[in-house]
Amino acid sequence: MSYVSPLPRATQFVDDIIRELGLTDYSNAYVRDSVLCKGCSGGELRRVSFGIRLLAPNPSVLFLDEPTTGLDVTSIFDLVKTLKSLAQKGRTVIMTLH
Repeated sequence: MSYVSPLPRATQFVDDIIRELGLTDYSNAYVRDSVLCKGCSGGELRRVSFGIRLLAPNPSVLFLDEPTTGLDVTSIFDLVKTLKSLAQKGRTVIMTLH
């Protein structure tokens, strides 16, 4: 019996999230690293935080408390588009907005 590592599938999953959230420029950076993440905006850090939530093993329900706080208009549009895409794939998205 041969063992097949889940690593390639996990790597692809993470890469898909990074790409969908528009964070490819920071895919090899440490969050809050003053050298590698120089110029990383607060909105980009919020998207990283959101991406980390998506890394849970396929959560069927996402509870988001003001996920657009600190984002510019373009980032808000992109986030809403991502959330709609997740909903169309069968996930339930519950969020608060002000």
